[in-house]
This record gives sequence, C-alpha cells and structure tokens, in this order.
Amino acid sequence: MKKITTFIALLLFINIAFAQETVLKNPEKLISEINKLAKSTSSIQADFIQEKKLDYLKDKQVSSGKFYSQKENMRWEQTKPSSYIMLISDKGMKIKDNGKEREFGAAADKYLDQIRGILLTSISGNFSNNADFKATYFENDKFYIVKLIPVNRRISKMFKGINLTFNKSTFRLKTLSFVQEDGISTMTFSNEIFNSVISNTKFTQF
Repeated sequence: MKKITTFIALLLFINIAFAQETVLKNPEKLISEINKLAKSTSSIQADFIQEKKLDYLKDKQVSSGKFYSQKENMRWEQTKPSSYIMLISDKGMKIKDNGKEREFGAAADKYLDQIRGILLTSISGNFSNNADFKATYFENDKFYIVKLIPVNRRISKMFKGINLTFNKSTFRLKTLSFVQEDGISTMTFSNEIFNSVISNTKFTQF
C-alpha cells in the first residue's frame, strides 16, 4: 500500500515561481471553462516527467513515462528509471512493479477509493464538487493555479495539499503537485493528444 501512495506522490510538479501569484477575482469563470473542457474531452494521452524533492535528500528524484485517460479509466506507465504501471478502471486497481503484479478489486477498501477519487479529481478538474477538499484560486502571468487543501482527515494524512496549474490560453492541466510533510512531488505533462480512441485493454492489461 505504501508503494501505491509513493507512486501517486511522485505525480508531478515543475517548480513554478508562485511569488507573483495573485488571488483570482472570478474563479467561477475558470471553473466553468475547465468543466466545459472536461465534458468535451473523451480521452487524453500525454508524456510526463516526475520530480520528487524530499527534505532529507540532497538531489531530487526524476522519472518519466506515459499517461492515458479515458472516461474514468487511467493508466500511469513509468518507464524510467524503472518500470512501474498503475491501472485504474471500474474493475479496480492493478499494479505492476518491476514485473511483480498486484490487483485490488472494485470492492477494495475505502483507501483505494479515495486514491482513485483524488486522481480523477485532479485530472478531470472536477474539484469544485469534491467535498474532501477546500479549493482556493490564484493566477500569475502564465497560469491559473488551484490549491486544494484536504478537509477529509484520512486524505490529510496522505497529503498536506494538491496544487494544479492550468494554461491560461487553453485551460488544460499543465502541472500537478502533491505536497507532503517531507517534501513535494511533481508531474509535468507534454505532447498531449486529446479525443483519440484508446483501447479498453490499455486500462485492464499490462
């Protein structure tokens, strides 16, 4: 279970300077645009780079891979520096870590449901309707910034906060950050492809 949390925590952030950020005066417009975009997006494929910076490590840890999303199905496929795949679908969650496989069915414990919910919230942008978080909204010259603070006690034990940045011209998610007690984990998306058909086997088979 700790491995799952670690991988999710690896999920991303580019070190954007928040010094110039200001409070967003009209977050309703941003929420509306993101929700509109989410409804018109049937699938996402993208490359990602993960950066994890821990207080007790001098150097940051960097990894990379591919991300796929279609409806409520997701595939996180880390290829460097080691192989790690996480599949999320209505069948449950499956993990393959350097050749070793683990499977958690759809009826798995609430902890896995919360992990799935966090990922879906972050990727879909449907954070305004998630009662597990309190959202605050900011902007800088290039990005809209949404900071999610967990109000759910169990989630708050995993993360101190989740930060998302959205491109101002496209409203697409660019970076996703998980803040923990011992550091920050980040993911940056690139080479995105939207609304192409992805085989369902991508989310159920390694």
